[in-house]
Order: sequence, then structure tokens, then C-alpha cells
Amino acid sequence: MRITRLRATNFRGWTDLDLKQTGHVVVLGEPRAGRTDLVAALTRVLDPRSTRQSPVVTDIHQSLLVVGPGEDLENEADPDVDIADLEDPTWAHGAPESDIQVVRAPYGEVEVTLVDLGPDLEQEALGALEPLDEDLQVDDSGNASPTAALGLRIAYRVTYDSAADSLEHVVYYPATSSPATGQFARVPTVVRQLIPVIFLDASRPLQLRAEGLLRRLLNERDPDAVSDALRTLEALEG
Repeated sequence: MRITRLRATNFRGWTDLDLKQTGHVVVLGEPRAGRTDLVAALTRVLDPRSTRQSPVVTDIHQSLLVVGPGEDLENEADPDVDIADLEDPTWAHGAPESDIQVVRAPYGEVEVTLVDLGPDLEQEALGALEPLDEDLQVDDSGNASPTAALGLRIAYRVTYDSAADSLEHVVYYPATSSPATGQFARVPTVVRQLIPVIFLDASRPLQLRAEGLLRRLLNERDPDAVSDALRTLEALEG
């Protein structure tokens, strides 16, 4: 299985993020560049444990709104300013902190496109599969080839109800849902359990030795592939 696209809307530090890839990816960046947010986005969609816990309001993007008088500000929200900048009273062309309000988006969402699903996952998600174009993205042109490869989109949405001060979240199939009308085709837990992704607890050390956590987790997925990969690594080191 491969991930060919990740889209995020109003999720954590992003108002709009659209990443496409065709090969292996290494995530690099300075502190607060969004590396942790990227991992969190994938976790919310793909890890079956993510919806067993209560949703968190920090997953929904927040921006700053100047509400008091200020020079040439005109009550304009700036989505590129981090909430932490409230610590600096000179932010926003000298607007005092008392004139600044935190504005939270009504929802945050992450959508992931998966390809090369394998027969078991394809069977379980049959009704939500979509044709792909030559770039391995969902072909929504309406003219997809009948022999086109099939992919799967899965999305996570967390919604904030300001009146009730409550949060709800859902993992759903975008292909068969209508968020605008509140209709969500929920992804069964069994489908998320079939997705070959390993999420690790940072508190546990990763060890490649036979009895180590990393080796055990990999062997649970595909022991033959692990052996082949280790032999290849050994040959490269030699």
C-alpha cells in the first residue's frame, strides 16, 4: 500500500495543505514547521485507535482576529500567525493584546488517498473504491477508463460546536459521503485494521534485534519481507 496524497483543511497549523508524492518521503523541517502535525494528521486517519479517544480542540486550526481600532487593520484575521505570537504585544502592527481574539474554524479535516491496497482491503472497502488517473490520484473527470486502477480515500473530520462547547469526530469515505448535509459513510474499524501502517508509542524504544519491538511489529506484518529487507541491508553494508 502507498499514500499518494494528503490533504488537510483547518487542521492544526494548516488552513490548506495538499501534498502529493510517488515515492519514499523523508520529512525535514525546523521546529514548529509542521512535522508533528503531519504525523498527527496521518494518525487521525489511519490508526484505528485514534477515534477510541476523545477528540482534541487543538486539532482545529485557530487564527487571530484584530477587533479593536488599529492602523489599516480593518478587523482582518491572519491565518499565518501562530497563537503563540500572542505573547508578543507588538504583533499585528502594534495592536495590543486586548484587541486580539482567537478565532477557531468550525472543523478540521484530513484526507488521505491510498493505492496498491491489496485484495483483502479492496474487498472490505469495495463500495468506496474510486478510479485513479495516471498520476495515481482519484480521477473525478467522469471519464475514467473502465480498466483504471482503484484507490481509496479516507478522511478524518473533527467538528467544534461553539454553542454547546463540544467536539465530535468521524472517519469516513469521501466518495460516498456528503459533509455539507451531515451525511457520513463511516469507515469500519476492520478496514482501518487492514491498512498496513505501524504507529509507534514514542515512549517505547525501537530495537531491531530479534526480540525487539521494531522486529516484532514488522514480523507481524510480513516476516518474509522483513528477512529480505535485512539481507539486502546486510549486502549493502558489506
